[in-house]
Amino acid sequence: MKTSEEIDKISAAIVAAQAEIGHALKDAKNPHFKSEYATLESVIDTVKPALTKNKLGVIQAPVMIEGNVTALVTRFIHESGQFYEICSPLISIKNTMQDLGSAITYQRRYSLASFLGVAQSDDDGNAASAPAQQKQNFSPAPASEAHAPANHAPAGPGRLSDAQIKRLHAIMKAANSKGGSWTPVVLNKVLSEGYKVQDPYLLHRKEYDELCTSIEGGATAQQILNVKSGKNPGPADAEPIPF
Repeated sequence: MKTSEEIDKISAAIVAAQAEIGHALKDAKNPHFKSEYATLESVIDTVKPALTKNKLGVIQAPVMIEGNVTALVTRFIHESGQFYEICSPLISIKNTMQDLGSAITYQRRYSLASFLGVAQSDDDGNAASAPAQQKQNFSPAPASEAHAPANHAPAGPGRLSDAQIKRLHAIMKAANSKGGSWTPVVLNKVLSEGYKVQDPYLLHRKEYDELCTSIEGGATAQQILNVKSGKNPGPADAEPIPF
């Protein structure tokens, strides 16, 4: 790893960013291993808001190093000019440009995730291993629910299914492609403050439909919170909620 001569400012910024970064959503399936994983897009969506907020940027590019070895250089930069840089070799088995492209994407994903401490989570989120800022949005289940399945909220009237939660995340992703800013941290904020629940599975169907419709309609997190609190969401509330 390479660094600038001084790293005090970038170190403080990275610590602050990591406190805000949640886990990357598993949004793709590997047909060979029949497993799910977080794509590069999911990892970027997860880390970019916190990096931007803390004046951090990332540059990733393939380079040739000693011995004609192709590698990926990932440099995390701070507005002060300080940086951290890591270099990871690229393994291209078929030795074709397409295979090299896949290796670059793969290494970009792992370099970002490993440096920033990003883990992959299922759609319901993993409260037990969430960062400090996200943990405050979760609370222990009541004693009567202590033996519920680990991967989702307890079943009951109005509780949601895995398919419904996946649809919610798909709607968020579609909104982001149109300029939205629906990250896991933003969703947790809306759930805890607007709907008074700590887990999306605990939404009742009417609340779930309302939230999906609002996001599909282009509503920001701040506008939804304003509506839930009874405040009129005028034009001045169109700015994204500052988390």
